[in-house]
Amino acid sequence: MASSRLMESHPGSQRSAGARAILLMAILALPLAARLPRLLIDFGARPARQATGIRLNPNSAAWWELALLPEIGTGLAQAIKTYREGASGELAIPSADVFSQPADLDAVPGIGPATSSAITAYLAFPGSPR
Repeated sequence: MASSRLMESHPGSQRSAGARAILLMAILALPLAARLPRLLIDFGARPARQATGIRLNPNSAAWWELALLPEIGTGLAQAIKTYREGASGELAIPSADVFSQPADLDAVPGIGPATSSAITAYLAFPGSPR
């Protein structure tokens, strides 16, 4: 009872309570921010990619962009990125593109001919006409 009277009489107590509430909300929002790319995929980002006609170069696209392709998702997108980059984190073939045609993606674990043919229309390779 005395503490509540003390808080009411102290003018800065309401501001510090508000700051604590904001800090708590920010801490609780961190896991949501980490899942943002997955949430974008879950809430319909795929049709937008298909409707725009944008083609991705699998040699340079970010994993979250690759995850927007049909039948790819986050797991295979990460696998493409990992394959494309060597164990040291750099490109497996520094001065050349790892993927020059859709069939090259078959070398990525988890991707086979059916998957590579399903995403062919969404890919652009260096030197190939759009």
